[in-house]
Amino acid sequence: LTMPTGRVLQVAFGAAALTAGALVGLYYWKRRSNKKKPARVIIAITGFGKFNGVGDNPTERFVKAMPFFLKANPLPDHVVVDRCIVLEVSAEACKEELDIMRSTVFQSSDDARVYLHLGVAVKTNTFKLETTAWNEATFRVPDERGWEPASQPIYPDDGKVSAKRRTRLPIGLITRKLQRLNFPVSLSSDPGRFICNYLYYESLRRCCPPPLPDAPAPPPTNPDDYITEHSLFLHVPPTEVIDEARQMAFLHTLLTTIADCLCT
Repeated sequence: LTMPTGRVLQVAFGAAALTAGALVGLYYWKRRSNKKKPARVIIAITGFGKFNGVGDNPTERFVKAMPFFLKANPLPDHVVVDRCIVLEVSAEACKEELDIMRSTVFQSSDDARVYLHLGVAVKTNTFKLETTAWNEATFRVPDERGWEPASQPIYPDDGKVSAKRRTRLPIGLITRKLQRLNFPVSLSSDPGRFICNYLYYESLRRCCPPPLPDAPAPPPTNPDDYITEHSLFLHVPPTEVIDEARQMAFLHTLLTTIADCLCT
């Protein structure tokens, strides 16, 4: 039996396409496998102090307890917590501390660094990993230094209040890993427009230029290089919903999961 010439050509072209596709897939698999990874992840953790007359902020307790918790529950060698800081609930204090952290957090050429910011969300019953910060300051009450902006761009040069920045961490992968460990975790793109969003926007601006979608694209980078600076905001539920011990265990697991996702 002989195959019609057109059919022969179809089969030949199909085989060639499959071979080309396999070669392209192999190329990108090898490139991903050979891509440079950080040796360690250096993490700075922040929480907030009192605000609007509320003197007991659970994130302040978590941050103050973290060094002692880590002594009793050491992290793997590739995860290093450089510092734990309680921030004053004011825009100026956030900017001041971010500048200090960014200039002093230890980082060798083989390390990545992550700024992990904690805030409490009184109406949530899950840990909310915030994907996005918005270029808008709308404070429902004055901050601790008396500033009370309304629908104001944090950086007018970044565009309107609709401009946004997103974390460059593999946030979906991190979330799935934590959910598999039975932690109640969800993703959020709305950190509010008060001090939590303000801090996150300032932090991402230092790590992840430019904003979306109004600014021009960043200059091209070597695709084999890893991103050295990351920021993430975590909203925690009240301790009446998830007790302090469970929240500390979650934070410990989150630190390790972030580093594992960046280093492997």
